[in-house]
Amino acid sequence: MSRKSILARIWQVLLWAGMAAAAGCAAKPAPVPAPSEPRVIQGDPYVIWTAGQEELTSRGFLLDRVDRRMGVIETFPATSKQWFECWRNDVAGEEALAESSLQTVRRQVKLQVTQVEPDQLRLECRVAVEKYDSSREIYPGYTRTYNVLGNVTGRIPLLSTSERRKDQPEEWIPLGEDPELQKTILDSIARRVEKSRL
Repeated sequence: MSRKSILARIWQVLLWAGMAAAAGCAAKPAPVPAPSEPRVIQGDPYVIWTAGQEELTSRGFLLDRVDRRMGVIETFPATSKQWFECWRNDVAGEEALAESSLQTVRRQVKLQVTQVEPDQLRLECRVAVEKYDSSREIYPGYTRTYNVLGNVTGRIPLLSTSERRKDQPEEWIPLGEDPELQKTILDSIARRVEKSRL
């Protein structure tokens, strides 16, 4: 075989491999999981309400809004657990853990509580998931060396806040909901209420 025919064969193989790889990228996206079903819990409404707040704070969320009249418990958005943070439990499932370890992801929980009977409450949990948009430029294309390295007296050199662009606010891209964490939170609240009866 001549050198020219060997090179032609190599190009054919590379072309076919590239086409096969491109076809693999065109696969259908994974199906979106269904949101978790609301849960009706029987017991003292005060105990159920308190159990919902305790469950969210035990998972590391800070409560933003607690409105008993409207039946809403809402948290501030919190950056999600990464693989090395074994003490946190604000992520349910291996896939969600991998996602939050590979990019900056935050979750915000909203519990909607409605009374069904005098001793029954219906709980609906929604966990909104967002990822940080790191494609935006935060700092301008130039940096003065003095601002970064100048006047460093035993501290880590940082870009001064005056160099940050004010016209580009922080951006978060919504990714949908986390049904696995929603179900886990509702199950944990039901267990807390059950334990309080004993």
